[in-house]
Parts: sequence; structure tokens; C-alpha cells
Amino acid sequence: MNNTIKAQDLLRIHAIACNTWKEKISNYLTRIDEDQNVTFSDKEINEMFNAATDKQRQTLVEIFGNPMA
Repeated sequence: MNNTIKAQDLLRIHAIACNTWKEKISNYLTRIDEDQNVTFSDKEINEMFNAATDKQRQTLVEIFGNPMA
């Protein structure tokens, strides 16, 4: 899985997130580096996938790749 994504991809995730996750994802925005990247641990990515609906999971796969691959 890709653990580093662009800030605009994190905004895509924020846009589809439920209210419970919006705050958590907003906190991830504070980790944007000077190259506009955000890095996640495998645990954080797995947590997102586990909480996601099927439709949300499709977006996560587009951004991070398929965790089952």
C-alpha cells in the first residue's frame, strides 16, 4: 500500500468521510509537508479501510491502492 499521498487526495477523503471521521482527517491535514505530501502508518490506513463503506472504500483504493493486492 502507498503510505504517502498528496494533500489534495486527503481532501478527497475528507469530502466523502462521515462526520465522525471528518475531524480525524482534519487533524491529518496538519501533517502536510513542504512537498504537499501526507504520510500514514499502515495502522492508520487499515483503520480508514475498516471504517469505510463500500463506496468510500473505492476512493481509498484509488488513492492508497488495494490493501488485498
